[in-house]
Amino acid sequence: EPADGVSTDTGDIAIRNVLLVADEEGEVATLFATFANEGAPDELNEVRIGERIASPAGGPLEIPEDGYAQLRPDDVRLDVFGADAQPGQFVDVEFVFQEAPRAEVQALVQRAEGDYATALDDIEEPTPNLYPSPRTVSR
Repeated sequence: EPADGVSTDTGDIAIRNVLLVADEEGEVATLFATFANEGAPDELNEVRIGERIASPAGGPLEIPEDGYAQLRPDDVRLDVFGADAQPGQFVDVEFVFQEAPRAEVQALVQRAEGDYATALDDIEEPTPNLYPSPRTVSR
């Protein structure tokens, strides 16, 4: 298991090995993170990556009492589009939980190669907004 990420603690939750894997343009990224909970059950509701907000696939990620949970492409995905997260850069990643305080780290963005070669394989593009916001037309 690669260990290229950064770590922090918030409340009873230890957040470990946080990193992003992105395409060369930094437009599409997926998040890796492990959560160890030493307290009551909690949930990860959303993650802010740069200016974008993303949620775990399938809804909030349950972090069991005295247990573990993880975000990774072969388990529960958390993908972000338009992240402006280019490989080699650090980006702000903020975790928003149901109970634990928010936590922020500066996570390294990795290329989809080596241990992460298949990380972006199953990303599904979000459904485009078929009804864009009305624009002001200048005359």
